Amino acid sequence: MIDLKIVVEYGCSIHEVVRELQQNVMEDMINMAGLFTIVVNVKVEGVAIQNSR
Repeated sequence: MIDLKIVVEYGCSIHEVVRELQQNVMEDMINMAGLFTIVVNVKVEGVAIQNSR
């Protein structure tokens, strides 16, 4: 099991970011370690608001 904590940029689709991250991590674990049964938990810890100044 892999647990990730992330901060998502304001305006991004949290669902899409998390789904893509999970998919990328699973694919990398299959390619690098040969692990096919893996759980990737992603916890969104916050939303980053970019300062426009």
